Amino acid sequence: MKLILPYLVLSLSSFSGFAKDKILIYSYWSEAGPPFVLLEGEDFKQVGGGIVKDLADLISNRLGVSSRFVNIPVQRTNLQLISGAVDLNCITNPIWKESPDDFYWSPVLFKGSDRFLVKPSKMHNLVSFEDLKGKTLGVYKGYTYHPKIMEMIASADVSTVKLTNLDHGIKLLLLDRIDTLIDFDILLNYKIKREYPDTLVLADLYADSYELFCAYSKKITTDKIKLDKVFQDLVSDGEIAKLLNRYH
Repeated sequence: MKLILPYLVLSLSSFSGFAKDKILIYSYWSEAGPPFVLLEGEDFKQVGGGIVKDLADLISNRLGVSSRFVNIPVQRTNLQLISGAVDLNCITNPIWKESPDDFYWSPVLFKGSDRFLVKPSKMHNLVSFEDLKGKTLGVYKGYTYHPKIMEMIASADVSTVKLTNLDHGIKLLLLDRIDTLIDFDILLNYKIKREYPDTLVLADLYADSYELFCAYSKKITTDKIKLDKVFQDLVSDGEIAKLLNRYH
């Protein structure tokens, strides 16, 4: 699934030549749900936790800089990255970019997958893409799924219903308005464990699997070699794995 949901975007602003005066601005998509972004505060606009914040804290601490978070529409991400207004776009993949060579790329941060969310009675009904024929699938506007799924949607072998967010999809699923929906395994497992342990499960079939990276702007002012090492160390030290384990 093309990552439209929760991108992690970092923009570096410098107010002096000293590291302590530099600020990493982390952008999050307003529709990003837990555990990617946990919002708090009176108007629920303050990033109080989640994978995005934890990853940002790890990066900022290693670089010795400060950080803050802003809400930037996902549609503007690539243009801002190319222009240098944004320095890094994280939790993404080169194959999801129209022109991946426009950016520098971090080492692989972690692996992820897209899964089908279903009712327990249908857990074993999806074992191959052919089993999707005749089904109604909840999809998100602007998402690109596995090529086989996109082909089946285009040929009308699979009917679709547009979802506004995961909660909307779950509501339709529980009402039998759709047969299944696709989303990130991390999001779905988090939701099942905390809210629907007895009423929702993941189907046997995987919708897709991929590796996740950070894309760097080629106009980034932070030394790329230093940034590469920060990410490599976070992976090799097991910090990324520890971060993810907190949300499993």
